[in-house]
Amino acid sequence: MKNSVKAILLVVAIGSALVLGCDSRKADDPDTAINGSGEDNVSDNEESHQALPEVIELSTSKPSPQPVGTEIVWTVVAVGNGLEYCWEVYNKEEKIFKGPWGNKNTFIWKPEQVGDDYKIRVEVRNEAGKVNISKRFRIQ
Repeated sequence: MKNSVKAILLVVAIGSALVLGCDSRKADDPDTAINGSGEDNVSDNEESHQALPEVIELSTSKPSPQPVGTEIVWTVVAVGNGLEYCWEVYNKEEKIFKGPWGNKNTFIWKPEQVGDDYKIRVEVRNEAGKVNISKRFRIQ
């Protein structure tokens, strides 16, 4: 039997893009989206009662926009057992970086190009499945 999980997200608004949350309602922060599904990763073992990770927040050390070459530390706060993280960077929906899965909930990004449509995405997973959260960022 598969359990349904509802994610909660606390964020600060930056910008004006429309973003849908995991329950198909508008997110409070138009530049942040959270999605989750354990459907492709749920074990058929009914003995396992582990829940999907719960993503609480994705934050940055500096506000958007920032100049090229600025070091920006991204931090995701998530709750769950055995969490692993995978960080990705997109420029205009094209994936330009994908890191390996690991146990670090932080990511240091030092952009090398100007861009109005960067998106940082992190997937958070455990044995029950995975969820992701993303946030848009501008570089001047």
